[in-house]
Amino acid sequence: MALTAAGILDTVGSWFGAKPILLPMAGTSWMPAFVASPDALAGASALLPAGTRLSRRTSAVLKRLPSVRAQLSKNIEPTEIDGGEEPETGVGRDSVWGVLRGPNGEFEAANALAARLALRLPLDRPGRALARFSIPTLLCVCDNDAAAPAKTTKRHAQGLAHVQVQSYVCDHFDIYVGDHFERAVRDQLYFLERQFDRTAQ
Repeated sequence: MALTAAGILDTVGSWFGAKPILLPMAGTSWMPAFVASPDALAGASALLPAGTRLSRRTSAVLKRLPSVRAQLSKNIEPTEIDGGEEPETGVGRDSVWGVLRGPNGEFEAANALAARLALRLPLDRPGRALARFSIPTLLCVCDNDAAAPAKTTKRHAQGLAHVQVQSYVCDHFDIYVGDHFERAVRDQLYFLERQFDRTAQ
């Protein structure tokens, strides 16, 4: 409900040239986040390289929220509040949800999306779209996924001869790192090799 309300306000504001209302991409279950699950903050922050720094503003907020700070990966380092001015970023204004700078300034990213996106996401139904196409498709499904439940994904694939489901016993973000990532990439490459072999024949 919070996402929808913010999305409506953001959309109306955009008609009058207002700045976007920003909401977190990843957050805890009580945040108005696009991905709000018990593993979202830990999983999303683990994708960033070690030495990634949080903006001063977000670091100050997390000092008052130690339970949220504890969910972040050790790859993320807070920035000390020294009274200096926050350097400008290439990702727009500093959001309370987190602006991140990579080691040695390699990248800048924001844990924030325009709230208006919340009104478009419900219209995007990739699971239902599977039945409208016959293109060979591989679904890599995380069995313990709280953000995109595996049961729903597998139900959409049932009875579709062109859809192959590969399951991984992990959470939503685990498939992007470590052993789960290596296995998923192997499975994807094998799937593509088979498809290209069939096309060549």
